[in-house]
Amino acid sequence: MGRLRGSTPYKGDDETMPMTGPRYMLLTLNPTANWCYKRLVKPYHHWRATGLVGDDLLVDRTTLEPIIEIFEGSTYENKHNLDPDFIAGLESTYRGQMRERYLMGKWAAYEGLVYPAFGVETHFIPRQHMISMLNEAIRSNSLFQNFEIFDYGQAVPSCYCIGFVDYRGRVFIIDGFHRANMNIDQIGERILELREQYMDGMSWDNPIWADPAIFRRTVIDGKGKGGTTTIKKLLADRFELNFYPGQNDKLSGIAKVTDY
Repeated sequence: MGRLRGSTPYKGDDETMPMTGPRYMLLTLNPTANWCYKRLVKPYHHWRATGLVGDDLLVDRTTLEPIIEIFEGSTYENKHNLDPDFIAGLESTYRGQMRERYLMGKWAAYEGLVYPAFGVETHFIPRQHMISMLNEAIRSNSLFQNFEIFDYGQAVPSCYCIGFVDYRGRVFIIDGFHRANMNIDQIGERILELREQYMDGMSWDNPIWADPAIFRRTVIDGKGKGGTTTIKKLLADRFELNFYPGQNDKLSGIAKVTDY
């Protein structure tokens, strides 16, 4: 913004231009997962796809129209400025996601993704939209099924998610936590707090699907005595949470999520 302070007077005939000088800035960059993507491109893509103004989108505070524009293009759209052997070299070098990013100019085709088809604009929707969909399903008695998943972490964060599946078989993760250094009591209390938020219309009769390793993992009580499994500790405590071991085959899980 400091570079846009307008210290060069405008001398043209465009009546819409401020006399203190044009406040234009042009940024060029490759489609990588840097701060420019997170703070500029992603909010703009979300607005373009949904018409909704997110917190990070740069907008005119009066009109709520974006004050930025994004022009995206592949290397081939600039071929008249490039030697043919340079493009041929890129085509020979880049494969897979690198080709999608640096030749085709596609955002979110990031290296190392387990799911190459994943896209923020396709697979993320605002949380309030999911809540509206869930409430509408409850009001209209539409078929849906809620579920919970959990993994306990000591050296790594514990993870818990609440979700639901609608009548079309689409899976939605609507809430949860991913947090390190939580003890058993904190985990139980947080799960009950989240359940309370979605009490109306939800069924908590189904077990919480959990990493089967936590049925074998032991924890020690606050006095350093008596080892017991994580699940027994949670079940024996006042939370009375019902867990069931999930299927733990990584390749089968990746294949199923990819199929979704």
